[in-house]
Amino acid sequence: MPIWILTSYALLFGRATPRELPSSVRALVEAAVLYTAISTVDAALVFHNARAFGFGVADLAFTVLVTALCLWIRRRMHRLEQTVLAMLGVGIWLTLPSIVINWSVSLSAPTDSAARMPLVPELVLAAMLCWSILTVARIMRDALDLDFFTGMTVSMTYFLADYLCLVALPARWLS
Repeated sequence: MPIWILTSYALLFGRATPRELPSSVRALVEAAVLYTAISTVDAALVFHNARAFGFGVADLAFTVLVTALCLWIRRRMHRLEQTVLAMLGVGIWLTLPSIVINWSVSLSAPTDSAARMPLVPELVLAAMLCWSILTVARIMRDALDLDFFTGMTVSMTYFLADYLCLVALPARWLS
């Protein structure tokens, strides 16, 4: 098993920093392919449409571009490979439970697309989102040499922009 997978897992619990990840193009490509595949599967389960692969690719591009922009603003571009690898690795780990939950809900839910998700899975997904925001805040704090509050601000801005650019606006334009 590649070391970046284990280190990304340790990042989830604050036991590692992005600087402990390898600065490797091969690891970055592996992570990008896996991230896109997992993001595509999750999007297919959530949105129930044929544009899931486009969402997976757009999610990867958005994550890389925002991370690169933040590093460029703070003049830390030398940390690009490790920080992007951290973002992708953590994204992979945190999307896996979402896939399991969305898949189990889709199996038990009626085919009506207007049906709501039960409360418990919604709460678990909300907790996973909070955990994701906190983890990205720690990654940004370490990579950008920021205090935790500013890292949290960057993380929340990233998630809001991600939702706006990849979910809210396209849903409005395509409906």
